[in-house]
Amino acid sequence: MIEEESYFAVFWTRWKVLDVIELEEVFRKEGFAVSRPKWIVPDPFYDFELGGHLTRYEIRVVADSLHALLSSVRAVLFQQNPRTFTLRDDKLYDIVHKVYYRNRRMLPFLPRVEEGIKWRLHL
Repeated sequence: MIEEESYFAVFWTRWKVLDVIELEEVFRKEGFAVSRPKWIVPDPFYDFELGGHLTRYEIRVVADSLHALLSSVRAVLFQQNPRTFTLRDDKLYDIVHKVYYRNRRMLPFLPRVEEGIKWRLHL
């Protein structure tokens, strides 16, 4: 089966703030390539934004075709080119979504936030 669209999903931790450095160690032990594309120098004005300090530090985890950008409260999973998930992609998806970032919405009381967004089902 040939995929027509690249996979894209955003997941959130609703009530827990994760330690990005610990996540980096976990994914390195699992055998994934991990890098730090967004490591912003602390700025006192940045923290005045809503949750600015929670997405300041971010790591990138790469499997075969699936990439994950992970911050303290948000995970963005995406593919650059549409492909069927491999076993490593499935493993990355399972660790990110089922263990750490379980929610599709940031806040539980915003039910219409996902209207108009087309999610490709995970196979």
